[in-house]
Amino acid sequence: MSRIFAFQCSGRLRGIKGIFLLILLLTGLPHSVLAAEPSPLAATSGYNTALINKNCDGFAQIPITSIQGTCVGLVAAKSHHLKQPRYAAQFDGKTLLVTDMLGWGADNGTVWAIEFSKKMDEPAANESQSIKITNLFSKNNVPNPAGIAVAPNGMVYIGLPTGIMKFKLQRGDNGEIKADPELEVFINDFDQVRKFARSLMAIEDYAHPMTSFSFSPDYRFIYVNVGSQTDSCVKHKSVDQDGKESCDENSGELPLSSVRRYALDAQMNLIADSGITFANGLRNSMALTVHPSGLVVQGENAIDLPDSELPSEEINILQLSPDNKAQHYGWPYCYNDGDKAVPFAEFKTGKAECENAAFIPAYRALPAHSAPLGMIYPSSKKLPMLANTLLIGLHGYAAYGHKIVALPVDASGKPDKTAPPVEVISNWSSANNLNPLGAPTGLLEWSDGSIIIMDDKNGAILRLSLGERVNKIDLIAANADTFKVSEAMVQKFAPISRLLKTKCGACHAEMADDQPQVNLKALIDSGKLNLSGLEESSLLTKVRYRQMPPKTSDPKQFPPLTAEERKLVLTEIVKLFGR
Repeated sequence: MSRIFAFQCSGRLRGIKGIFLLILLLTGLPHSVLAAEPSPLAATSGYNTALINKNCDGFAQIPITSIQGTCVGLVAAKSHHLKQPRYAAQFDGKTLLVTDMLGWGADNGTVWAIEFSKKMDEPAANESQSIKITNLFSKNNVPNPAGIAVAPNGMVYIGLPTGIMKFKLQRGDNGEIKADPELEVFINDFDQVRKFARSLMAIEDYAHPMTSFSFSPDYRFIYVNVGSQTDSCVKHKSVDQDGKESCDENSGELPLSSVRRYALDAQMNLIADSGITFANGLRNSMALTVHPSGLVVQGENAIDLPDSELPSEEINILQLSPDNKAQHYGWPYCYNDGDKAVPFAEFKTGKAECENAAFIPAYRALPAHSAPLGMIYPSSKKLPMLANTLLIGLHGYAAYGHKIVALPVDASGKPDKTAPPVEVISNWSSANNLNPLGAPTGLLEWSDGSIIIMDDKNGAILRLSLGERVNKIDLIAANADTFKVSEAMVQKFAPISRLLKTKCGACHAEMADDQPQVNLKALIDSGKLNLSGLEESSLLTKVRYRQMPPKTSDPKQFPPLTAEERKLVLTEIVKLFGR
């Protein structure tokens, strides 16, 4: 389930101030280079560090539950002007590089350099860290950056919708870190692959334009995600003379819904004409990693079926066929229902075709709509409880996700097919005003063995390290939510509820009931309407930024919200629940 377009607003919507901030939400906010933050406790980003008032190995601890022997600290936040941090790389002992979409736009995005006051593997690192954050592209003109890596040659590589670029970092005479403003093209065949111009890119035109990638451990290869243009390819069909339907998106020499592989020489130069389609039939491969053994592993964001339990997300082991051809992993013809692959009804595909060797079934299923976006093999240098595991960030949508899990792996990196996932960070919900609903994207193991986590929904960067974990039950008991929904609020919500039921209820169970109080409770319980911080509510952000229902729906059966209806939903909910 690809829910990578989690748009982030700024500020807290409270009363008149909330309405003012809603105007800013509708018009956009400026971005600038920032100086050092004097205290990590000042950066809240919706996470209530004051409830604990403890240091988690150098950073203010936040109240989310982590695996025994660990804690989670807040590294940077919206107070640093972060918006949608996606992926990260370590540049040197004290510098973290982070891609940030800054919202959704064809020419929007940047890379931040976050410099720590001390190396995290120094003996005194458990003392409070301070940070300095620099916008490396102050014009915010890096379009929709996603994957990022620093290679042994010192170059920084970033994934953009049109390809992979690289640039150099340097320090001025005063020690200030700077980026070469001219991006150098590294891989440039994506204009052919995607068949659209960057200036014309829009969500409706291309559903999965984000580019993640992973180098092999020896840096001889780079594996690159090429996401599908649509959710399920139903509008991009071809029918042959026998009536057999096929998806145009994953056909041809440069298919969409694929993972590409490119070869590199000893100096990390791209070997000409080395690009091949390494795997096909993969809707969106934002979670992509390579084990030290060379095993290539992908986390699949599956079709957006409205069923909350289907289809399963997937873990796939990617490899060429015995004759060195790309194999097909099923999208859009088949999806996984637990252990078995089943036909997608929109294509004339039989059960036998989904179960035979024509399509490679998922290696292992993940919970439906959990949206794996980040995946790494931690070394367990600092966190022995993560030894021999595959760590997966589940961005989440509907009932699942919003957590980080670990799967045990064998010596080659293959995950155990039956062992239940170990929840590394869990209970990451917005209940009880303790913290916002979590939405992890990229994961990075720092050189000391701690785990850096990007949270794009809340504009935050977190760090999992050794420490005393939060007892969330005690926190909930001590900080019970006193904000109650009154009958008067339910009555005022009723017109909005009826509108949402008509336009959104077919796909979202939280809006499908005839009774407004039932829909309101479901929206709050699911986190789609977060009363402790409306700016974190996916209901508002989706109404603001996306056509709802999306263009993939039949407009006659599912007419989209009009501009007037969008404005009504946004303004009335702020009036009703802003405080």
